[in-house]
This record gives sequence, C-alpha cells and structure tokens, in this order.
Amino acid sequence: MIGPLTVPGNLVASPPDTALLFYTPNTYVEVPAGSDLDLANADLTIDAWVGLISGPWSAGRDSLHVYSVVDKLDLAGTGYAFYVQVRTSCPTCPPPPQQPPPSGSASTMEMRLVFVVGTGSGLVFYTSGAIYSGTGTVFPSPTPPSVLTPQPPPWMHVAVTVDRAQSVGKFYFGGNHILGSDFVSATGINNGNPVWLGGTRLYGSPQAPAFTEFKLNEIELFDVALAGPDLQAIAAANGGKCKTPPPTRTASATMTSSTTATRTPSGTPTVSPTGTTTPTSVPTQTRTVTVTRTVSFTPTQTPSRTRTRTPTVTRTASSTPTPTPCFAEICVTKFHDQDRDGIHDYPLERYIDGWLIFIADPGGNTRALTTRQCIGVPALVTYTVSEALQIGWTQTFPAGTGTHQVFVECGQLVNLEFGNSAAQPAPPTNTPKIPPID
Repeated sequence: MIGPLTVPGNLVASPPDTALLFYTPNTYVEVPAGSDLDLANADLTIDAWVGLISGPWSAGRDSLHVYSVVDKLDLAGTGYAFYVQVRTSCPTCPPPPQQPPPSGSASTMEMRLVFVVGTGSGLVFYTSGAIYSGTGTVFPSPTPPSVLTPQPPPWMHVAVTVDRAQSVGKFYFGGNHILGSDFVSATGINNGNPVWLGGTRLYGSPQAPAFTEFKLNEIELFDVALAGPDLQAIAAANGGKCKTPPPTRTASATMTSSTTATRTPSGTPTVSPTGTTTPTSVPTQTRTVTVTRTVSFTPTQTPSRTRTRTPTVTRTASSTPTPTPCFAEICVTKFHDQDRDGIHDYPLERYIDGWLIFIADPGGNTRALTTRQCIGVPALVTYTVSEALQIGWTQTFPAGTGTHQVFVECGQLVNLEFGNSAAQPAPPTNTPKIPPID
C-alpha cells in the first residue's frame, strides 16, 4: 500500500485547503476494521468531494475506470463500496489499429455513481443515472480527437444513503437527490477487512478494469441515512467541515462562517455507535481520517519518491487537423492461471502483484512498471509489452510469442493481461529396490 500525495484542495479555507491525490491502483488510506464500520446491513451515508485530473478532456475509444471513495469489500461476496464510474463509448470506432473514417466517429463519456453490497454469495451493484455526459469525435491518426463538450467538472460532491427501515437507497450529486435512481439494497454481509479510502479491491475486475489518478477531499462515513437538506448543506459548505473557513466581509463588518446549516456532520469520516449524526463542526488543520474510536491515519509522502506528472487520460486541447503530441495510458495485470488454460477465471484465479513488465517502442526505448499499475506513454505508437518471467512459473497467456503488440491512440486507455501458472513439483521417482543377497 502506498500513501496518497497531498495536493491543493477545492475548498476555501485558512490555511489553504489540501486534498489527497491517488496516483496508482495501490494508493489508498486504510482504516482498521472494527464493528462500528460493519455497515453492509445497516443504515449508512457516504459522501466526499471527488476531483478529476487536469483537462481539457478529449473524446476517446471504449474505456472504463472508477474513482473509488470507500471500499470494504471481500471479493468472495461481502462488504460494501461506493465509487464514481467513468465510461467512454465509441460505438462506431473500429478496433485498433484500424482507424475511424475521415469524418470521425462519435464518442460519449458518462459518469455515474455506484454502490456495491456483498450478500455472501456475490456482489450486487446499484448504479445511478448519469451525473455527467460529454460528447466529442474521434478522428483517424494523426488528427487528435475533439475536446469533450461540455467538459467534466473539476470537482464534484457525491453521496449515497441507505435507509434500511424505509427500504430505500438514494444517490446525491452536488447535494441534490438523483431522481429515478433509488434502489432497495440487498441484505449485506459484513467482513473483517479494513476500510480503504481512495482504493478498491475491484481493480482489474470487469467492473473496474483500469485506473486513472484522481483526488478526494472531505470523505465522510456515517451509520445513519442523512436527509436531503443535510447533504445539501454539506455540498454547499465551500469552507468545508473540518477546516477553519476564512472570514467573509459583510456590510456590518461582522465575521461569518460559510457553514451555517443545522445537523451539519463533522468533517471527518465518522461512524457514531449511537446511530445519530454529530451535529457539531470540528475544525482541524490536519489531514486525518478518524473514526469514533479515535483510530487515525495521516497519509505521508515517501521522501524518496519523485512525482512525475505523466498524462493518463486524454488531454489534447486542439481539435485542428494539425498533428499534435498526445498521450495514452497502458495498464497491466497478471493472474495466477491455476488450471493452465490461458483464461482468467475471475475471481477464482487471483491477481499477482509486483511482477516486472517492460513496454518497448519500435526504437528500442523501454519503460518498466509492475503488474496492477498504469503508465503514461506517447500515443500513435505500436508498443511491445512483455513480462520478466520468474523462476518456478510458466507463462500461459498471451499465447505464441508471449507478448502483446498494441497500437495506442490519443487519449486511449489500454488494459493488458498476462497469465502465469506456478510450476508443479515433479512426481517422485520410483526406483526399484534390489532385494538383499543372502
């Protein structure tokens, strides 16, 4: 696990607000397990500010990634999670390396909220209506894709509530109830896993096949279903709930606070064992994640890590036919192919972390990453992606050369997979015994 980076936030506060940047699939904040976080079959509210990477965002081919807010899942089918789903669809784009027609192919990017609950026999996914939809056009290389219209918001406040007594779950965007998206949550089963903030155990699955960096701020978790006015007040509190907002000058020269609503929950992710929200606003200047039992985690940066800002999604601002440098992203996973059939039988066959992967361009320039990570690369290039085979393992996928040859286009997110099986020990040798000579 890698702690997130601290970056400028979206709220108006003094000292200046900070948020958390999640820059790899293995980046998250972990809150230790406890009975007060066992909310798979209880009332709950999860809310947070979600920040996108810098734009502008451009049209792209088919892709899917998520921004995880809270995850307490067990892939055996228990727990709960909440995330933002980002799906790009280009129905008429031909498979790469084929190119769209000169007139281009229409592309749409949509964002939706997703709540997941594990029933003990599987995971049930509830999805909201679209909270954002942008359209654009993908052109044949080397013409860059057009910029999405409208652009997605740089920050958005998202929330989900589950009221077991009323048998209703609701999604909220910007403090507003998303009509037509209510659901009746299945009976959930709890587990002993810690809570992850900003990470998810779904990465690499069909529901979350890829990763793109994102930011989180003001993450909150309650064991009560907040009402609509409460969530509106939270979303409208641009000074935040766990920071001291700067003073605002009024005609009477008095000092006012931007947090004025009643029943405003505290600014830290809190679970109250009494089933009620904490009505007080608690100012604090530290980036901590706190639960009622005073377990906290302060994310820190590794001093030796150098942060390199490589583009990970479409960021091409120009829509002119002039060739413009652009980038793509390649994500690589590896699975333990226990039955050696070259097929990932998910979730029975687990993912393998930490294997070295090489990405080489036609000029012989090679980049390296490890499995279950993503890397930004120049687009409009064909790459050869290979693995460093380890002793005691046999590669089962891909077949043939054992490498992937992939052409990436501007803004494309490519997910590649390798399969390996552990070598089985050789059967014992039965050496005939020579009877003793009398």
